Amino acid sequence: MENTCKKCNETKDVSLFVKNKRLKKGVENICNKCKSEYYNVYFKKNYETLKNKNKERCKKYRVENAEKLKEYNIKNSSIKKEYDKKRRLEFNEKIKLQEKEYRLKNNEAIKDRKKEYYFVKRAYIIEKSKNYYSTNSTSILFNSKIILQNDIDFLNDSYVKKLLTNKGFERKKITPELIEIQRIITKTKRLCKTSKI
Repeated sequence: MENTCKKCNETKDVSLFVKNKRLKKGVENICNKCKSEYYNVYFKKNYETLKNKNKERCKKYRVENAEKLKEYNIKNSSIKKEYDKKRRLEFNEKIKLQEKEYRLKNNEAIKDRKKEYYFVKRAYIIEKSKNYYSTNSTSILFNSKIILQNDIDFLNDSYVKKLLTNKGFERKKITPELIEIQRIITKTKRLCKTSKI
């Protein structure tokens, strides 16, 4: 079965038209190709107005169906997590590049937003951190001890800097060469201690 397009006046197969039960033939009068071209032009012309309308519609929907959305998110949280994980793995590098570009472009705006958020929710953040520390104090202390021990054992830069500041060096004046020299000194001291019988 064939149908003629009103825009391009070509006779095409019915499969190349959108179905519409309200019309006699059961399909639209304009073919898919012409329709897509028309919509592309229309969307480019009215991009901003359509974007704003869509934002308003989404906001309205979220407000009206807040409980529904909450229930849906709770029910499908595991599915969403799996989907996000898959997507991250697929587009990991692309996402990282996009995030980096965004951060470089909007560095000041991000800082301002963080400051504003902290000032608005300062009391909440402090309370939350206090609660977290009180419930997980033992694990926090244990982890911090392990990190400190690793710093001491492997002579990480942070530990070596601490040793230098204890000796009287200013943090700003500590150079990578100085850190390396201090690392060698501490290593030799440790060797001397262990070699003693």
